[in-house]
Amino acid sequence: MTMTAYLLRTDKLTKRYGRQLALDQLDLSLQVGRVYGLVGSNGAGKTTFFKTIMGLARPTSGTLELLGQSGHGLARARRQVGLAIAPAFYPYLNARQNLLYAARSLGRAIAADGSHPDRTNRRAEIDNLIELVGLGGVKKHFQAYSMGMKQRLAIARALLGHPRLIILDEPMNGLDPRGVHELRDLIIRTNRTWQTSFIISSHMLAELNQVATDFIFLEQGRLIDFISSDNLQNGAESLEQHYLGLVGGSARTGPSQAAAQQPNPLKARACPPFNWQANADLGNPNPLYRTDPTALEPLADGSAQPEQAPAGPLPSYYGNQVQYV
Repeated sequence: MTMTAYLLRTDKLTKRYGRQLALDQLDLSLQVGRVYGLVGSNGAGKTTFFKTIMGLARPTSGTLELLGQSGHGLARARRQVGLAIAPAFYPYLNARQNLLYAARSLGRAIAADGSHPDRTNRRAEIDNLIELVGLGGVKKHFQAYSMGMKQRLAIARALLGHPRLIILDEPMNGLDPRGVHELRDLIIRTNRTWQTSFIISSHMLAELNQVATDFIFLEQGRLIDFISSDNLQNGAESLEQHYLGLVGGSARTGPSQAAAQQPNPLKARACPPFNWQANADLGNPNPLYRTDPTALEPLADGSAQPEQAPAGPLPSYYGNQVQYV
């Protein structure tokens, strides 16, 4: 009798953060060599699930088996898992230096048989990975990378040592269309060449649908559905429609008709005309400075009373934009 090779099995896996239930009795059986798409809203428990697999979060209850190992054997199994949750690296090192340090610190063997390679082989594999993810020839430090470049480096780190399982959390964030296409090809090629398994979380359902062989749907920490790509394609629904049907949503391309008919109160309020001459006479040539504390006009329907407008500089909306580092 042939036994099924399981990649991951969980039995009533539960994780609580205080009163918050992040994972609620999760039961899963995942097979080796598949590409699993993890679908769920923000806060559904996807990242907590990944952290539990990697030992970054300890389950409150339930059991976890990874690559045939459980209990104390999980530490050994986790050495065969590549992880890309957040692109965090040393800011003053370049891509090659960061990957060399990651290979040493993880103790990740480059050879698939678990043997420890010499330094020359390790450097050669890292150089290949850098070319593979499109960072060849990039010499600048990590702190000067764009978001897309950081994602590429995180994926390269996850590929170190030909792991049996690669976990990618929102890997397409920050990638341009070419980068998304290259990542898609990389996942498919790695899966077919090395039989590497993937668990990928992404809100880009159309892209996820092109690489995944199976889909796991989480909502509020619970498993609400599990379906293969073949069964999904046999139905009349897209991946997005299937997910929205599970959570009670509906696909919309724009605002509802009722919302579109509602007047915009921001457009109904009018500011008093700016007195350029009075502003210049007061020795203030800056048009972004209000010298006359004139009350704002009421709403068009007269429902709001005038409010006193303070004198001083108007707020600079450009200066309030969030800057991502």
